[in-house]
Amino acid sequence: MPDQVARPTKVGYIPTLDGWRALAVFSVIFYHDKLWRIGPVSDSFIHNYGSMGVDLFFAISGILICSRLLDEEYTNHQISIRDFYVRRFCRILPPAWLYLGVLAVLGIAHVVHVGLAAWLCSLVFLGNYYNVWVRSVEVSLYTNHFWSLAIEEHFYLILPGILVLFRKHRIAVLVTLIAAFFVYGTLIHANRGWLDFMGGNESVMRTELRINALIFPALLAILLRKPTFNRFSERWLKPHFVIPALIVVFGALFALAVKLHLSNSGLIQTAANFGFPFLIVSTMMHPRTWLSRLLEIAPLRHLGKISYSIYLWHQLFFIGKHTSFGAAWPFNLLQSWPWSMCAVLLIANASFYLVERPFIRLGHRLAPPATPGRRDMEPASR
Repeated sequence: MPDQVARPTKVGYIPTLDGWRALAVFSVIFYHDKLWRIGPVSDSFIHNYGSMGVDLFFAISGILICSRLLDEEYTNHQISIRDFYVRRFCRILPPAWLYLGVLAVLGIAHVVHVGLAAWLCSLVFLGNYYNVWVRSVEVSLYTNHFWSLAIEEHFYLILPGILVLFRKHRIAVLVTLIAAFFVYGTLIHANRGWLDFMGGNESVMRTELRINALIFPALLAILLRKPTFNRFSERWLKPHFVIPALIVVFGALFALAVKLHLSNSGLIQTAANFGFPFLIVSTMMHPRTWLSRLLEIAPLRHLGKISYSIYLWHQLFFIGKHTSFGAAWPFNLLQSWPWSMCAVLLIANASFYLVERPFIRLGHRLAPPATPGRRDMEPASR
């Protein structure tokens, strides 16, 4: 094997990741919801920075997808790109297409406003560039969240090829890509004219300006297979070390942005891209720590299990300040608390058990993975 593996144990199902998924999806929901205030207390922080839940999702995907591919290579001595895309197709597309199908019906019935161009771009996972092009969230309100799914799909087109074609130099290739995208993004954000040309505030949805949030975690997954780095991680990548370090880094970046009168979004975005993967790895490698045990409590694990369906359907009910684009009566009643949350959880559970899980099992049956996931996801024949 060209890559010596520190631990041949397969990644398998990691309950902690479901806890992270739950935190990620609910931070996004409260980011999209209206600002809640009780006297001097409000949820303004999560309302302003809850979008970083997407970066948390990216970190999880980058680490997990790359780890699973490396497990397959270790077990089968090769990576089957065909099998990878069969499983990804069954995992991602049916629930997404179900949402878009229901949205189309609601649009035709004039219950909600659905732009045809936004809908079509979301269908083929180009919604992020459509949002940049129109530079308006309202035009594609109910498909706006497909921008992150588009970036993930673009990442899936890149990573397997790199692992297969550059087997001996995959670390060098990923480091080069990370550096190139980082320099490119820095130059874009440093020049206001270029930034406006690239989409202004919506430019953060462009794949080339966001994909490091997936590539760096993938690189980290590869490095964890190296004995030296693995031993270092076992010793130092622990929540009680990583969390204070991230607090210091984020605090320093906030202070720097205030001092230099800069927008802190780019600085915080970069810190999240490179910081969140270490936080996730710290709980993966140390499952007995207090944070890992907290993330593995049953309610969080269940919400994490259905988090993809929650993410898909929440945009239909949580429209935040965009009330002028609300649904027609009586559907608009489901776009206000507490009915919005009830509707999301009910539909997400139905989507998971009736659509998402059966298709995941189908994908595993058509292309058996080298690393088993949850037992309830495995085909009955296995």
